[in-house]
Amino acid sequence: SKKNTEDADSRFRLVENGLGQVWSLTEIDDRVLVGRHQGAAYLRGNELTPFSEIKGAWKFLKLKSNPDYGIEGTYSGLYLYKIENGAWQILGKIKGFDESARIMEEDARGNIWVTHNYRGLYKIKLDKTLRSVDSVTLYSGGNGLPEELIINVAKVRDELIFATPHGIFKYDPAVDSFPLHHDFVEIFGANRNFHRVIE
Repeated sequence: SKKNTEDADSRFRLVENGLGQVWSLTEIDDRVLVGRHQGAAYLRGNELTPFSEIKGAWKFLKLKSNPDYGIEGTYSGLYLYKIENGAWQILGKIKGFDESARIMEEDARGNIWVTHNYRGLYKIKLDKTLRSVDSVTLYSGGNGLPEELIINVAKVRDELIFATPHGIFKYDPAVDSFPLHHDFVEIFGANRNFHRVIE
């Protein structure tokens, strides 16, 4: 009805400078970071303020292992930022990883896990400066994971989990393997198809 349309129009307004593809909204330190095709921006009220023009800003992580720093996942890899008073100041591209980083999480050891639907799951260890990759391990089946490449990482109750078409797995660093996560099997049953899990 016309009244419902008018009510919706009064609640929803285009954000100033908000045209174009938006990939993510992430609240970090009381700021809303917007990942967009055109680059990264802050959302303040009804206005976007760009802070990076690097194309394809997928996701942002504030590093628990180094809380003065953050990482942006983009179409072309990872970028490092210094965080001062909530403001993200770009330091540059992290050398040694050039894959699209749309879905990523940090584990308790400071490793960055990036999932790529057509390549597999990457475990990335950064060097002490955070500006370069020290090592990259690609998991694309085996080590307990199903052969399918559709693996997505998520953080639930501060634990990394890996959603797949054959259930939810966790990582065991002692044996570099991915056993089924029995808590999820108890809730949902065995061999269930999961695309993503979001807490």
